[in-house]
Amino acid sequence: MKKRKNNLDERQEQALLHIESQGFWLAWSGLLLAMLAQLALRRADLWGLLPEWAIFMAMNLYMLVQCLRHNIWDRRLEPNPRTNAIASAVLGAVLLPVTAVTFVRNAGRADAGILLLAVCFAALPAALCFAVLQLMAHTYRRKRERAENAPDEE
Repeated sequence: MKKRKNNLDERQEQALLHIESQGFWLAWSGLLLAMLAQLALRRADLWGLLPEWAIFMAMNLYMLVQCLRHNIWDRRLEPNPRTNAIASAVLGAVLLPVTAVTFVRNAGRADAGILLLAVCFAALPAALCFAVLQLMAHTYRRKRERAENAPDEE
């Protein structure tokens, strides 16, 4: 496959990469907010969200595979249990109101049992997120150590 000539200088290339990155995260955030809003406002059922969900998950999978492939974690965050626990807790905090509203709306009442069930359903994805982040952090660290200990090629 032929590579096309790049007409951009280094500064323009960096600016374009920054613009593309911002566009990706804008699309990611927009899809997530649109899906949550549709569910919260009962504008769509789960099947109605399938196209948005498929695009959202494809974006996530692409980022995950490419970052692991190139052994990139994050610009600012460290791959450690504390950071992973905070990220998982944020996920649980975001999911808790959504699950609580959904459970109360579907049950028609807001008693302690329904709210406890909502907490459990919000905690389950948070725990799964923590486990996946820990596994990815372990893979990242192992791959980084292997790269650092590899003999230099001259």
